[in-house]
Amino acid sequence: MGAGLGRDRTTVDLHYAAAPVAKPALVLPIANDTFVIPPGASDTVTAELPVPVGSWSVWGVLPHMHLHGTEIKLSVQHAAGDSTCAIDVPHWNFHWQGFYYYKQPLPVGGGDVVRLSCSYDNTAGSTALTWGERTTDEMCLAFAYVTAR
Repeated sequence: MGAGLGRDRTTVDLHYAAAPVAKPALVLPIANDTFVIPPGASDTVTAELPVPVGSWSVWGVLPHMHLHGTEIKLSVQHAAGDSTCAIDVPHWNFHWQGFYYYKQPLPVGGGDVVRLSCSYDNTAGSTALTWGERTTDEMCLAFAYVTAR
């Protein structure tokens, strides 16, 4: 072990349900992985996830961008015409990545569309900004933690 490094004390504490889970949870991705923001430009890109049938309860969302992200929004456009904000981060910070949970789940039904909007600033960039795993690349991505209603 290196100087100043202690023993790894990581633990995992698993809890199993006593009975089968009535409504298994899913983590659904919403993403745009084909965008290109030219050097010297700022732009907003979007992604959509149509809800085909059935209905969901959205318990939380995880927005994800990297260092060039400036704003991220996730909303539900309901088939009835109204819209619900799932999350709106107007001044993105790379260190804010994580799940954000609701006190009450958001209802989403068949015919609704989940919409993701990601804004970027590449005005100081010398190369195009595209999807990538490196922190200096970008992502337009959000995850929704859902169960059936």
